[in-house]
Amino acid sequence: MYTAPKMKEKLERVFDKPQAEVLTEVIQAAYNDLVKTSDFNELKEIVRDLAEAQKRTETRLEELAEAQKKLTEAQNKTEGEIRLLTREMTKVKVELGGVGRSIGYALENEAYKHLPSYLKGNYGIEITEKMLRTDIEGEEINIFGRGRRNGTEVVIVGEATSRLSKMDKFRQLERKASLVHNKFNLETVKLIITHYATPAILESARQRGIIVVQSFEW
Repeated sequence: MYTAPKMKEKLERVFDKPQAEVLTEVIQAAYNDLVKTSDFNELKEIVRDLAEAQKRTETRLEELAEAQKKLTEAQNKTEGEIRLLTREMTKVKVELGGVGRSIGYALENEAYKHLPSYLKGNYGIEITEKMLRTDIEGEEINIFGRGRRNGTEVVIVGEATSRLSKMDKFRQLERKASLVHNKFNLETVKLIITHYATPAILESARQRGIIVVQSFEW
């Protein structure tokens, strides 16, 4: 595109000066209008593109809102199922606890009958008072009894468990034995009865001075 002076110069070669000046102004004005129209058309294209983009965005937002709604419904359903499962698991836990206690009590009841002769025959401990289940200093003692070993009075403190495979039972028994010792100021015989004990646990018990009696031994 020529500049206005350049255009006027070329027009003056054909037209007289006033005519060339008028023609220059007309052409310049026409060109400016053309540029404005082109810009406007481009702006319309941009606006249309934005409108389409906005429409796509709104559609996507609607899809996301629907997905969020479904997700919330699924989450609420899952939470309800989890609450139901938790209640069921609690009931199962209570029932299993009851079964465990029943098994433990059955094992203890058998022990009360068989331990006196077993302890006398294997450890020289003569039971002088009937063994029983009791509570001392707020702790349940599964097996409690008085006896005599080599002329010395002792108290038997025992725990019962269906399977002995972890050290925590030792710590529990030793804590209870310490309570009994403090209360009676007598030597304590620590005892665990079980249906089965692993070899490693039996060795650990021997090192701690704990007598382990498996039910098949009496």
